[in-house]
Amino acid sequence: MSEISIFQKYNLVVSGVILPIIGSIGIVGNFLVMAVYGSIEQRSHSTNIYLAALACSDFCMIWTAIILYGLEAWRHHGPTVLATVYGRSAEFVFPISTILQTTSVYFCVAAAADFFVRIVLPAKIKDKICTPRYND
Repeated sequence: MSEISIFQKYNLVVSGVILPIIGSIGIVGNFLVMAVYGSIEQRSHSTNIYLAALACSDFCMIWTAIILYGLEAWRHHGPTVLATVYGRSAEFVFPISTILQTTSVYFCVAAAADFFVRIVLPAKIKDKICTPRYND
């Protein structure tokens, strides 16, 4: 067996089978997090808003990973339509994927800054910064 065929089999198993399975679990989990933390009752705390935003970003990022890596693994072994879909979508999905990765990092940084303000700074500042405001 050549090294290329071993790599292609490995890539197919990991990126074409395992990634979509684990990604599907992540999609369901992030959808549930968005549903819970995005509800009106939960939006009263800034931490919940950050968690809902992070779940939304990760939800979309998982879809882009499945498109980029799952389709790429199957395009050599499946119908030619997979190669066509991958070839036409990758140039748009890849930049979206990198944007979503960046937003996930920034949501984590924002949540950490929120926790810092909530724990370290005085209550007067905390109440002003860490309380969501709605324009009704």
